[in-house]
Amino acid sequence: MGLVGPWVVPEYSTDFPDVAANTEYVPLPTLENSNFAADSGWGLAVSSNSPEQELAWDFVSYVAQNDQNALDWNLATGTLPALTANTQGEARDQLLADAAYLAPWLDILGDAQYVGSLPDRDRLFYRIIVPNVLDYLNGQTSVEAALAAIDEEANSL
Repeated sequence: MGLVGPWVVPEYSTDFPDVAANTEYVPLPTLENSNFAADSGWGLAVSSNSPEQELAWDFVSYVAQNDQNALDWNLATGTLPALTANTQGEARDQLLADAAYLAPWLDILGDAQYVGSLPDRDRLFYRIIVPNVLDYLNGQTSVEAALAAIDEEANSL
């Protein structure tokens, strides 16, 4: 059992086809049936120093905001759709025909909320959340103190 995004399945399917064939995603419970935070480790950006900003933003729009182009990306990479249109109807059918393991993700994406500006998610997860949770699990701090430290350190990012 592990917690990892669906994009890993195409990555390991060549070397570990039996594992890929048996991969199953199950939604984790949310607090009080609330929405959850949707976090992405990838995105497209255009440098403010680029001499071709307008052209670059046209490209971003072409690959990320065009339903079919974005769907082609999701199909090729095993990633979840960023566009709501690609979680429904024919696009959903195409995704599930290619990667049935995406079904639980597609079922809950409509309830997701944008996590907000998070310029260094790895720092948040690996240098703030993990050490504080481990301190609690190892009996070095209380749950209240660990959560307060996570809150304070995360908000200082």
